[in-house]
Amino acid sequence: MRICGILEKSSVGYFILHTPYFILFISFPLLLISHILYSLYPIFHISSVSMPTIKDIDELIPEAMRAKDTVRLTVLRSLKAAFVNESIALKKTGGEPLTDAEALAVIRRLGKQRKDSIEQFRKGSREELAKAEEAELAVLDAFLPTQLSEEEIRKIAQVKKETLGISDKTKIGQLIGAVMKETKGCADGALVKKVVEGVFQ
Repeated sequence: MRICGILEKSSVGYFILHTPYFILFISFPLLLISHILYSLYPIFHISSVSMPTIKDIDELIPEAMRAKDTVRLTVLRSLKAAFVNESIALKKTGGEPLTDAEALAVIRRLGKQRKDSIEQFRKGSREELAKAEEAELAVLDAFLPTQLSEEEIRKIAQVKKETLGISDKTKIGQLIGAVMKETKGCADGALVKKVVEGVFQ
């Protein structure tokens, strides 16, 4: 009883003696911090994947040849040619490789070409050709960073909207740009636009 009396007189002892309140006192800020970190998780969890270089592709081509993977071989050769053309267009010198952003843009462009072809072939009832394009698209997609889900993009958009203090829909372009920069190539532009438009509704 004497020990309890001593504990009652100290703030720490009081909380120890009133365990449920002590647990609640400790748990609440921890839960709050966890909630904040969870909401920011997509921002911190964006993977930084290095894009392939022409040298990388040169090493992958023989592997595809040995595996007799004609689809992968076709895509790798197409990708190498596209990288070379992009380097020439950007006036790269001395074997300077494309930056990750430049390589990503090339891969996305080739992917879009396949998607457009798939759509056209399906409209023309050319299912066999559409499936062939889908197989090539799958090879290209494997080079892309893991894409964020719509919900993850929405969380990033909401955080950016609050951080930038944007409340006027006329500044939607600014928010889309900020989200695209934050997602670092891990989100499709059309999906980002759709999500950002949604946070204003």
